Amino acid sequence: MTEASPATIKNWIAGQILEATVLKQLSANSALLKIAQAQITAITDRPLPAETKLQLRVIRAGDQPVLQILNQPRSTTEIKLSALRQIVPKQTPLDEVFSNLRMILSEKEALPPEVLRVLQSLNNGILSRRELINPKSVKKALMESGIFLESNLGKNTDKSILPSPVDDLKARLLRLTAILGNEPPRTPIRNSRQKQGISNSPLMSLLSAKSLPEELHKQVDSALARIQLNQLNSLQGSDHNHQAFLMEVPVRDKEGIDVFSFKITEEEKRKEDRSTSGLWSIKLSFNLNRLGTIHAKLVLGGEQIKASLWADEQETFELIQNHLDLLRQRLTDVDFIDPKVMCFRGNPESENNLSCKFNELLNIEI
Repeated sequence: MTEASPATIKNWIAGQILEATVLKQLSANSALLKIAQAQITAITDRPLPAETKLQLRVIRAGDQPVLQILNQPRSTTEIKLSALRQIVPKQTPLDEVFSNLRMILSEKEALPPEVLRVLQSLNNGILSRRELINPKSVKKALMESGIFLESNLGKNTDKSILPSPVDDLKARLLRLTAILGNEPPRTPIRNSRQKQGISNSPLMSLLSAKSLPEELHKQVDSALARIQLNQLNSLQGSDHNHQAFLMEVPVRDKEGIDVFSFKITEEEKRKEDRSTSGLWSIKLSFNLNRLGTIHAKLVLGGEQIKASLWADEQETFELIQNHLDLLRQRLTDVDFIDPKVMCFRGNPESENNLSCKFNELLNIEI
């Protein structure tokens, strides 16, 4: 725990009962609590929505006390729904947020030096389009997408095999939030774009009434809410037997910011499937300016893989069709046995007539 004075915490004794109020849910696994007159950031094993009243027992006193929640816990589903009601209105798609952040970054003279430094670091840390062909870069981006931050910080394992929290997307955003919170208020500005008559952007019109740091704070909060939404949707409830992870990875190029959305799910194995290996599916979607929206789903089981792709645009569909043999060969080269690869026009929701031949290995209907 942090934020409270050491003296306040050291006065607690084992067995003591404390009354607390959740001031703010910081993430799926942390919350800002008010205990007496102290504000304390606590790492928790469950989401704690704002305004929740808690009765706590001090299990272990000291500099890092351990507190037990005595209230009758609500179900994971109830907690999740309550948290979603608070987070959903605040979140904004990451491609919009990062496009706005790049626009704000272009107004360097209006930003405090420390804010500018951290914002530039955040922008430079976004995966580039060319790095998408490197599996290690993609894996690193997924692990640092923000949804694993609290989990990795809480693991007492070899730190050399865990992603650095310094590079984690959520950690970068939280660092920027902390710096913005320490900056004094600034007067509204007239930026160079407005002077040139370029004020039709929704963001730039907002800046006529707000300072850049204020708008930057709003954008960062929206991005954090989006990551928290993915964390909540990745929680494994007691009524679910299979894990799912939702991750979004911003990708930059000269034209702007795209977001690649991933959903990694542990699939239910068929009764007749005697394989000892797990069955996993990976759903991927993205929208590129010249290619339109593309969806993909991979189903992996042992040494077998099935890949299905969907393209909205006819030209993109034909482009993928012309390269299916190359994809099939690449999958064979990494030791998959007889990989199944197909492409469809449209999107997964509209594809209801997958052929029987396509479903011989695995059921991949969405």
